Amino acid sequence: MVEARQRLYLHIGTHKTGSSSLQHYLGAQRKTLVSHGFAYFTGAYEPDNHVEFFAIALRADREAFSRAKYGIEQTDKALAAAAANFQEFRQANQKQALIVSTEGLSLLRHDDEVERLNTILGAEMLDIVPILVLRDKAAFLKSFRKQILKHADRELSNDPASINYVEQDSWLADFGAIKSLWRKHFGENALRIIDYDQAMKRDEDVLPAALKAMDLPESFIPVAGSVRLNTDTFKARIKRFLRKVGLGS
Repeated sequence: MVEARQRLYLHIGTHKTGSSSLQHYLGAQRKTLVSHGFAYFTGAYEPDNHVEFFAIALRADREAFSRAKYGIEQTDKALAAAAANFQEFRQANQKQALIVSTEGLSLLRHDDEVERLNTILGAEMLDIVPILVLRDKAAFLKSFRKQILKHADRELSNDPASINYVEQDSWLADFGAIKSLWRKHFGENALRIIDYDQAMKRDEDVLPAALKAMDLPESFIPVAGSVRLNTDTFKARIKRFLRKVGLGS
């Protein structure tokens, strides 16, 4: 008899589709999730946004904001450490369905990048359900452009290969390439796709659709049509401000 593999819901983004709200919500509900049979991973660099998964999986010569921010390197040592950390989490939650979220995974474009991700996850022991959130391409690029310009140390690029290139032919908005890669490695029917624009029109928030895609119970999902949840709390904003001015840890 073949033993059933542990389920992993892998939220892969894309950027600018409510990922932070989803991550804050799941992070704040860790204890409640366990009571429902789910476990939300705690990241090594950000507790709720598991940036190491994509920062280590990406080819060493490719750009990733989190690499510069946290000094994450794509090395065998980093790969082994991330794998050991995740396997410790998996072993501690063998009876739970697992959840990982980082929108940076939508930046993966190459087979070897997915192979490194699979090494970190121990994919052979898991039933992986990738969850992709897509929005109108023009709106996505406009929002991504604003995000770049919010940071004084970033600037727009004319290089089509750059992560800061946001013209209409940007590789960032090649959603077909994202879908093809994930279906190739995890199966045609494994990938779950959420239409961000439809979710916003229906629920005024993408959060309910994302949680439903993870097969979470109805009792855990905010009521559709309710006021958009502001999961980025006042306390969290104060902490970020203090860190920015050098007063926080």
